[in-house]
Amino acid sequence: MRSVSALVKELRQTGMVTKVYRSRAGRTSGGRPFSRGHLYHLLHNWVYRGEIVHCQEAYPGNHAAIIDDAVWQRTQAVFTANHQAWYRNDRVRTAFLLKGILFDTQGNRFSPVQGRKGPRAYRYYVNQVVLQFGDMPPRQIRRMPAEPLEQAVINAVMEALKEEDDAPDWISQVKELNALDQHRVWQQLLTRVEVTADRLRITLNPTGVMDQDWVNPEQDAEGERKEGHVRILDVPWVMTWRGGRTELRLEGAPDQTKSQLNEGLVAAMVKAFQWRDDLLAGRVATIKALAQREGLARSYVMRLLRLSFLAPDLIEAILNGRQPPALTLEPFRRPIPLEWTMQRKFFGSPAL
Repeated sequence: MRSVSALVKELRQTGMVTKVYRSRAGRTSGGRPFSRGHLYHLLHNWVYRGEIVHCQEAYPGNHAAIIDDAVWQRTQAVFTANHQAWYRNDRVRTAFLLKGILFDTQGNRFSPVQGRKGPRAYRYYVNQVVLQFGDMPPRQIRRMPAEPLEQAVINAVMEALKEEDDAPDWISQVKELNALDQHRVWQQLLTRVEVTADRLRITLNPTGVMDQDWVNPEQDAEGERKEGHVRILDVPWVMTWRGGRTELRLEGAPDQTKSQLNEGLVAAMVKAFQWRDDLLAGRVATIKALAQREGLARSYVMRLLRLSFLAPDLIEAILNGRQPPALTLEPFRRPIPLEWTMQRKFFGSPAL
């Protein structure tokens, strides 16, 4: 099997659960399906091989082992191999440049996720809070498209490194490398990237990269990074949501999508006014009934209906493709201000 995720799936299919405990007060706990965390703990627990751990050192215990040493060694070897494959991106179809080093300002890690819709493949970085709990506070970044984010990071670093004496030659040499070797160079150079809606904070470790030690293919084969001078870049950028997709660009870079019609937003607004007319005319009694008629979730219907309460100038801006960057479908997940003046301020539109 060689995979904890596959083991979790098999245990759930067979109905195996954790041990049930009953406290003296009569409360019960346990009896739940095994999670990946449960299994990682069990499969790394030295107690089962007759040892105890103190200060990260294992010592012989007074209890008998219940796991054969050969089985233990094979299991740990699988974990080691999987970890190295994870770092080298051997187990994904497309390498993720920022895997393991991308965080939000709260310290939550973003994990790489791949998907496919028809013949087209998509790559994203998804916040671990979303993956573990399904939702997160408003105005927090849930996910980001991988390719524009990675390109924005590379562009920011290249712009900053132009100040270095040998940077032009180094950049030229990197561009001549094939895609895989370029990826390895950038992985050595980047140590951490933090994102907010308006800034990128990039931590670099140029040691061993700018001096061209990266030419040695055996360097850092186990994922070790050289320690050296650390440089931090604080880069303003712009993140906008258009037509259900996230667009990223460094501040000052030309906005290629300015004054373009957001067809998804326009279609949603048209539907919102149709639904509101149905409710006002009595063709449907309640929002719940409307959602049932359309075969949609009530929360989604509510989200779109909020579009019908926008100020006239904001509606006109949407129809002309001139809406402010913050005016997308994303903020309508939650109630918006009803007062038109507050709406303009909320979406960053100039006051009338």
